[in-house]
Amino acid sequence: MRSVILSLVERGWGAAREASLNEPSVKVIHVIKGSVNRSILDLYNKRPNIDLVALPHAGFWPIVWLWAQSLRLTGHLKACWVDNERSQKRLSGKAFLGAGASIILKTEKSQCV
Repeated sequence: MRSVILSLVERGWGAAREASLNEPSVKVIHVIKGSVNRSILDLYNKRPNIDLVALPHAGFWPIVWLWAQSLRLTGHLKACWVDNERSQKRLSGKAFLGAGASIILKTEKSQCV
């Protein structure tokens, strides 16, 4: 398995979507909080390096936590993209990613580390 970027989508995913198109050598998994139209899922899941996964609101953070830990323990987690500062702070305050991975804020207005 190649390196993976988990893109946590809670509010808007335009910036992360555009950035994932520029990461052909890395698997980008956009984990969307809530439901997504099937046609949107089908459109992006046809790309070899991009996956879209919709999770229910109540299960979003517990599932993301477990998924990130499994990727971290196997050495495949490269980064975690978030779309808001609250999520960035939430992840920064815990031993979420471990060494070698970074938390990157991707928003429509700015893209900063």
